Amino acid sequence: DMQKPLLLFFVLLSLNVKAQTDLLLLKKRGITQKTFVKGSYIHFKFLNEQWIEGSIKEMRNDSLWVNMFSIRRVPDYFGFPKLDTSFHGLLKLHISEITAFPLPDRGGKYLSNGSLLIVGALGSIFLNVVNGLILNESVLDATTMYKLGIAAGVASLGFLLRSVNRTEIPIKRKYSLQVISGTKNE
Repeated sequence: DMQKPLLLFFVLLSLNVKAQTDLLLLKKRGITQKTFVKGSYIHFKFLNEQWIEGSIKEMRNDSLWVNMFSIRRVPDYFGFPKLDTSFHGLLKLHISEITAFPLPDRGGKYLSNGSLLIVGALGSIFLNVVNGLILNESVLDATTMYKLGIAAGVASLGFLLRSVNRTEIPIKRKYSLQVISGTKNE
């Protein structure tokens, strides 16, 4: 006999529960990669190519309200670094105005993005040319041209790696954004 009132109590309680408002989903080929809710930190590229970071204040339909802020390291009174947060106001936008998200930071990015190859090769070219001028040697002789050719090839490989290496997730064909509206019982 006690089960019926208890069951009725839980049914009435479940009708009065407020559900989650809205979810913003970042999907890769239809599979959710990341979920954002009200209060979540979000970092994205805006339609005007500007990177925006902040927290989601509100989500309704396909619109977001983002409290924009930036966090950076600044020296304190004694010269030690501390975090400083600057607030930049509220931005209302449609999800179609988000063009990209940054890729998560991976270790060894200077090795994989070609920067090290470019710096090393350009340094080698510079040193070969300067040494040739200082020692009054011909910069155009076969040995120096061979070294300069190798360095130019390594620099080209570095530039190729840099152009192929992605730093952001573009919202285009493979990635998409979707807002899932929750019901709000008030």
